[in-house]
Amino acid sequence: KAGSGIVIATTEELVGCCCWSVIPTAQHGALGRLSLLFVGETYRRQQIGTQLLRAAEKALVKRGCSRLEVLSDIDIRNAHGFFRTLGFEQTSYRFSREVAAL
Repeated sequence: KAGSGIVIATTEELVGCCCWSVIPTAQHGALGRLSLLFVGETYRRQQIGTQLLRAAEKALVKRGCSRLEVLSDIDIRNAHGFFRTLGFEQTSYRFSREVAAL
């Protein structure tokens, strides 16, 4: 109902996974957001990450998204190169902090 989903890649074990959600925005309408894209180290550089991302993108388009955003930890530089290779551009900075209960 919330427009989120997950796709996984397996052999006899979990190889990788991709999680996404649909975020309503004022400026872009429905925005697809990848919150996790992970491929086990042994399976990297075999197009698995690209296939997982494409499956997520297809699902998000079906849910009305025309824009896709990816979250990536600032310290994981290999991931940044991967996303740039697939046509993503860095468009903003993201800030976060813990919140205290009132």
